[in-house]
Amino acid sequence: MPCRITHPTKMPSRFPNVDGSPSVSEEFRSAPNGASMSILGPVYIETRRYVLRSMRSSDDLNNLGAWASDPSFAAALNIAPHVYDADALVRYVLAHDNRSRYLLGAFDQSGRHIGCIIFQINQIHRNAVWHIIFGDREERRMTVVAELVVAAMDWLFDTRGIDKVTSRTAAANMVINERQRSLGVRQEGYLKAELLSADGQTRLDQVLWGLTKSDWKGSVRTRLSHLSAPAGSTHGNA
Repeated sequence: MPCRITHPTKMPSRFPNVDGSPSVSEEFRSAPNGASMSILGPVYIETRRYVLRSMRSSDDLNNLGAWASDPSFAAALNIAPHVYDADALVRYVLAHDNRSRYLLGAFDQSGRHIGCIIFQINQIHRNAVWHIIFGDREERRMTVVAELVVAAMDWLFDTRGIDKVTSRTAAANMVINERQRSLGVRQEGYLKAELLSADGQTRLDQVLWGLTKSDWKGSVRTRLSHLSAPAGSTHGNA
């Protein structure tokens, strides 16, 4: 659906951590190849029940830190659990420049941070790598994930002008791989002994997943929309 460009000072007040900080795009004089200056900068997407927006260093990052230090959560991502201090979490957020790297936080209507959708964009080839993280088990329900993924992919394909998105998951992680299938993402490859385990003791297989813009515009978006809330979303750059 058409995008609505929203200035940060006009964001709904019911969602906390919304300030009037200037658009990142204002700090740059040129855009990456093939990208318009108007699509760069912090992202703000409102769905029926959630807000998906670029995270800021001023946000409450406690949940992000808790997820990274949780052993079971870290194991699912094949990373070693680690307790990050506040400065390290801020540096992680600031490493996402809202031009080629996006850290989009998902927030419920009370402002609680429930997850993240991360994009790393290659503008030359108009493709992106994505990761989806929901730390709260209750918020991993398909109705929640589908609503946020629909909003994120609409922005990625329609507003950001990307043609394809990919991800890699550990082959042994059946839960994450089944979620990819449920989201309509195609399995495009199987990579033997592709990476080391978090403890460095063994090599792990990975599954390569991909979703093209044409597949998204075909049946994938329609099916996910039926799984999520019936209302549409407005999306654009903050």
